[in-house]
Amino acid sequence: MGQCNQCFVSCSNSVSFRFLTLAFILLMSAIPIASIAIGVVYLDSCPAQKLIPIYLIVSGSIFLFFLFASFIPCGNEDEPSQTWTPSGVCCGILMLFQFCWFIAVGNVWIYSIYQPDYISTMSLRYCHRVLYLYAFWITTLVYILVGALILISLCMGVIFC
Repeated sequence: MGQCNQCFVSCSNSVSFRFLTLAFILLMSAIPIASIAIGVVYLDSCPAQKLIPIYLIVSGSIFLFFLFASFIPCGNEDEPSQTWTPSGVCCGILMLFQFCWFIAVGNVWIYSIYQPDYISTMSLRYCHRVLYLYAFWITTLVYILVGALILISLCMGVIFC
């Protein structure tokens, strides 16, 4: 085993590496857990688009499952990891579903009722303020982050190529 591999194995077995991995998982799981919680709490609070809470619950659940499935080891130290593992295929299918769910379902359901009525609960255009604004800004934040990643990638390509 080369020196680089020994360093990685010793780092990945250290307590601090495991603590940082756990902290990363907890940090990354905060938004999906919040999505699930808000979806459940406000399940019947949006007559303007009854499916927004379902969108949040499904999206949060799939992202959490993907997050935890991505940390399942694909092999051990002695055996190289396989290219196609059942968990890898499952994660790929889930990410494809999550992408389609985000574009075809979430965007349509959320942006189609912009701006709902936040005041009159008897209105057909009513949607609870917390539910709608959370769903709206989480969806918009995804576009902001994707745009930032594309911009950073383009800048890195110009700098290093």
